[in-house]
Amino acid sequence: MKSQTTLIFLLFIILYGLPACREDRSIRPEILEVESIVDSLPEKALEMLKTEPLATGAASEAERMKMALLKNKAEDKLYVEHKNDSTMKAVVAYYKENGTPAEQMEAYYQLGGTYRDKHDGPKAIECYTQAMIIGEEHPEATSRKLLSRVYGQLAWLVNNQRNTKLALEIARKKSRLYGDKDYYSLQELGCAFMEDNQYDSAVYYMRTACQAVDRLQPVDTAEMLLVYGSALVHGAKMKNEALVEDCYERLRHFRNDVLPDIALDGKHYYFRRVNTDSAIKYLEMAYRKDTVLERRMGEAVSLCHLHYKVGNQLMALRYSLERDSMYAIFADELQYQQAANAYNQYVYERDMQKELQMAQARFNAERKLNIALLLLVVCSIAGVVLFKRFRRARKSWADETERLMKDSEALRKDLKQHQQLHRRINREQLCVRLHQQARKPEREARATPELIRDVVETIAAENPELVARTEACNPKLKELDLLMLYLRALGMNQSETAKLLGRSRSTVSHRMSDLQADFPELEVEED
Repeated sequence: MKSQTTLIFLLFIILYGLPACREDRSIRPEILEVESIVDSLPEKALEMLKTEPLATGAASEAERMKMALLKNKAEDKLYVEHKNDSTMKAVVAYYKENGTPAEQMEAYYQLGGTYRDKHDGPKAIECYTQAMIIGEEHPEATSRKLLSRVYGQLAWLVNNQRNTKLALEIARKKSRLYGDKDYYSLQELGCAFMEDNQYDSAVYYMRTACQAVDRLQPVDTAEMLLVYGSALVHGAKMKNEALVEDCYERLRHFRNDVLPDIALDGKHYYFRRVNTDSAIKYLEMAYRKDTVLERRMGEAVSLCHLHYKVGNQLMALRYSLERDSMYAIFADELQYQQAANAYNQYVYERDMQKELQMAQARFNAERKLNIALLLLVVCSIAGVVLFKRFRRARKSWADETERLMKDSEALRKDLKQHQQLHRRINREQLCVRLHQQARKPEREARATPELIRDVVETIAAENPELVARTEACNPKLKELDLLMLYLRALGMNQSETAKLLGRSRSTVSHRMSDLQADFPELEVEED
């Protein structure tokens, strides 16, 4: 019974308790769309995160953590510095308990980037190390590209800590991921060797990285600029004029007509360190090609500063005025966007209210269904238990009935034997009394009414056939004749019968002779 109670309790927990405890970790399609484009189009991903209903709409904890991670990742790809680590610490803590290895690795990588922006090297190294451990322990579940970035950041930070040996080890780990196809790894190996004052190895790996870029021709031209620009900067630090000249010539003769906007930004980033006129030229190309209003405003500010630096006050004023006009347009668009966001928020909240009502209705229906299922299970278990008990009881009843019938049959046999024995004893006792009464003197030998009654009862019980025959043969048979027949049936002779009935012996003999014809089995016994 205890086990059955435990089973019912467990079924109750499974059917009724679990649906209420289930956490909703589903992610909306809009957030998944942002996640799919954040690597290739971080600007668009950031704009989508700022729109309704993702910006201010109601969201679950899983959605809020995912959006915070994607926002930080998009800003990191756009070189936005992060100085506050509270958000990413919460994201790391959440995914540490509830996330997949890929999400945990990405969260630690982004938190390390925040500490890198804050110039907190030890904490950044700790976060990147955790990301590296997760990536190496779960290679099938994490991104090899992200692991390569982790290796690169970790090698750079460790190199800044003057731990050249560890930096070289990490850089070699990264180079083994892609071999000679990873020009970033070759470049970082060159940087590590440069910090270790091994200039020949540093120049070799930097030239190898540039050759890998020329051989592979990556789709993102900014990567080519990044490798050549880094080689140029480090060649200048090592005072290797040949390397600086080769990199500068390669950058100067780049095909500008096929560069995307981000490549122009990257080229501007490196040309500012080489030639101000080239920086102005390529930044103006980026300004003309760019389609993002906010970024054009930043480029206009940069061009204003550069023209002011070279003494071109008119162009500086022109870009300043264009930036102000774009800001007015931006403000109008922002106001319109806020109104659209408010409406979208209203629609989203209305839809969320409907979804909540539908979810509550589904929950109530599930709860009723679970209760019905629980009652069905309980009734089924109770029915099975009762059926088993009834079957056992029926079997025991049948066995008990059979036993009682056998006992009853035995008792009937015993009772019959007892009755027969009792009648025989009574007959013998009666015969003894009759003999004793007949031996008395003649005046005292006559049978008493009680003794006559005992004789009649004994014959009626012992020999009912005789009584029936006497009634059938001679309905008008006298009482005296009946008593004679009864006494003769009890074994009395003529003399004893005569004494007991108070008649003469001749009368008894004469009457018995008349009755002999009807009752031949009662032979007349002579004295």
